[in-house]
Amino acid sequence: MKFLFWKSSATANLFKSKAGCLPRNLFRYTLLTQRNLYSVHAKVVSSLCSSRRPRWRSSSKSCAEDGSGSNLPDMFCAHTLYDNVMTDYNFPAILLRHRKANPAMATSPQIIAESGQGKKFRIFQVFLMIISVAGLCLAIYATTPFGAGVSGDAASNLSTAENLLRGKGFVDLFGNPLVYWAPLYSIILAGLGIFTHKDIFFSGWYLNILLTGLNIYFSGRLLYLTFRSQPLFQYIGCLFVFLSVSSFRVHVNIASDPLYITFSLLFLIAAGRYMETSSKGALRAIIFYSALASLQRFVGVILIVTGSCLIAYQNWKNWKVMILENLKFGIPASLPLALWIIGHNLGYGVIGGNPSNLVQPWENTRMSLLKIMHWFIPIQFFPNLVIRNPWILLLALFLILLLLNKRRDWFKWREAILSPYTFPAILFFFLSILTLIYSISTPDHRLLESDRYYVGLLVPTLVLIFITWEYLIFPHLKLKQNLSNKILILLFILWSIYPLYGFQNFIKKSQHDGGVASYNTTNTRETRDSKIINYLDTLLNENTNIALYSNDPRSVWFVTRQDVQLLPWLVKGKAFDSVMAGKLASWPPQKEAYVIWLIPDSYEVTVTPDELSHVTIMNLIYSAPDGNIYFVHTKDK
Repeated sequence: MKFLFWKSSATANLFKSKAGCLPRNLFRYTLLTQRNLYSVHAKVVSSLCSSRRPRWRSSSKSCAEDGSGSNLPDMFCAHTLYDNVMTDYNFPAILLRHRKANPAMATSPQIIAESGQGKKFRIFQVFLMIISVAGLCLAIYATTPFGAGVSGDAASNLSTAENLLRGKGFVDLFGNPLVYWAPLYSIILAGLGIFTHKDIFFSGWYLNILLTGLNIYFSGRLLYLTFRSQPLFQYIGCLFVFLSVSSFRVHVNIASDPLYITFSLLFLIAAGRYMETSSKGALRAIIFYSALASLQRFVGVILIVTGSCLIAYQNWKNWKVMILENLKFGIPASLPLALWIIGHNLGYGVIGGNPSNLVQPWENTRMSLLKIMHWFIPIQFFPNLVIRNPWILLLALFLILLLLNKRRDWFKWREAILSPYTFPAILFFFLSILTLIYSISTPDHRLLESDRYYVGLLVPTLVLIFITWEYLIFPHLKLKQNLSNKILILLFILWSIYPLYGFQNFIKKSQHDGGVASYNTTNTRETRDSKIINYLDTLLNENTNIALYSNDPRSVWFVTRQDVQLLPWLVKGKAFDSVMAGKLASWPPQKEAYVIWLIPDSYEVTVTPDELSHVTIMNLIYSAPDGNIYFVHTKDK
C-alpha cells in the first residue's frame, strides 16, 4: 500500500513522484510543520468520487499532468494537498472542513488520534497497560494487611449501602436520610454486595482497587489524544499520574472520588471526540457520563455545565442548532439527578449538599493553589510569604510570560487551548476550581493531604502546563528539539525522587498501621484493636435491639455494623448549663441505651459522660484504657 510522506526540503520531489496520489481505500498523510507532527488515518470509501467535494483551492498542476495516471478527483492530488496544507497550516481544520463538505466519508471517532496500526501507538499502549497494572498491584500490596481506609463520608456511604441490603432504604448509620450525598455510589456498593456475597466494606475496597488501574489507563488515553504530536508529553504525563501520591492515597481509601474521576476522564475523552467530529455517538457518550457523574457526586453537575458550554462553542455560529443540541444534551443529562432531588431530597427539605458547611472562598482559593503546587514541589521549599499568598507566584509567572511572548505567541497558545481534546479539559479544570472554592467546607480541608477533591484535576493541570511550555516557554530557550527532550527527561527523573520518597513512606506506613491518609478516620489501628468496641460485640449478642450512642459513632459502626447515634451535641468551650440540662431531661428517647465513650475524644463536639450523669442514670459496665461503656436509662424509668 502506498503512503505519502513529506519532510523539510525534500517535500517537492516527493510530491512529484508517481506515489504522489493517495490510494483509493486509504487517506493518510503526515505533516511536519515546525514542531507539530500530525498523523491522520481515515478510510475513504465512495466519498473519493462523490460529487460533494470540499471547497479546497485547486492545484496549479493536476495528477494527470505529472504522469501518475490516477482517476481520483483533483482534490486528492498530491500537489493539491501540498498547496492547501502548506498554506493553511492548521491541518485539523482542513480535515474538519473535508468531513463537513463530504459527509459520506467514513471517519472514525478518533480520526486523528489512533488507527491501531502504528508501531508507536502499540508501544504506548503496552506502556500504558504496564503502569496501569503496576498501579493496581501497588494498591493491592498497600491495602492487603488492613484493607482500604474509610473516611467519615465513606462510613455514611457504606452504612447506607448496608441499610439498602437490609431493606431500610436510603438511610445512613445515624438513621438519617441520604440527602447530603448523591445516591449512585451507595447503590453500586449494595449491588456489588449482592453480587459478591461479601461484606459491604469489601465491595468498596475491591472497587477502588480496580479503579486505580482504570484511572491510570484512562488518564493515559486522554493524554495520548491531547498530545498526539508530542510522545514525550504522553509518557511524562502518564508517569506523573502513576507516581502521584495524592492520586494513590485517594484510591486506597474507600470514597466516591475514584469513580467520579473515572466518569470525568471518560467524559473528557468523549467530549474531545465530539469537538473533533460532532458525532451523535460522542454526544450520547457525554450525556451518559455527565448524568452518571452527577449521581455519583453532586459536584458532577460541573460536567453537565461543561458539556453545555462545549456544545454552545461548537455551534455558536448557528444559534438554532446550538439551542437544539443543548436541549438534546441538557435534558437527558440532568434528568436523573432532577428526579432524585424532586422525588427524594425535597421530601426532607434539602436540595443537596450540607448547608451547615462553613465556606470561606478566599481561604479555599489559597488552599486550592497550595495543594496543586504541592503535587509538583514540596511545600517546604516555599517561603512563608508564598505559603500565605500563593497567588504571588502565579502572578510573577504570568508577568514573565507576558514580557517574553508577543501577540502571535499568545495567539498560537490560544489556538492550542481551543483544540478538540484540550479545550474540554481546560474548561473542566476552571469550572471545577470555581465550584470547589464556593462549596468546600474550609475547616475540614485545611491540610495539604486533604486534596481528594482535586485529584480529578491532575490530567487537566498537566495539559495546561504542557501547552504553556510548548508555546510560551520553549520557543524562547533556543534549543533544538532533541536537546529539549533530553533536558525534560532529565528534569523529570530528578523530580521523580520526590513522589517516590512519598510513595515509599506511604506504603510502609500502610503496611504497619493501615490506611494513613488524614481522612481515614475509621479503619485505623486504634479502631481495629479497641477493647471497648470488641467487648461491645459481646454485649450486642445478648441484646441486639438496644440503642447505641457514642462520641465517635462511625468507628463503632465500622466494627459492629450496628446503627449508632451521636451523643447530644455540645461544642467545646460551651458550658453545660441549665438550659442544656433541661433539653436532655428525658434523654435517651429510647429510655435505655448503651453509651460508648472512646478515648481520646477526637472530635470534642458532644456532652461528656460526667455531664450526662446530671440528667440520666449511667451505670459503668466496662472500662478499658481506650474508653468506657455505660448502660444508661432515664431517671423517670
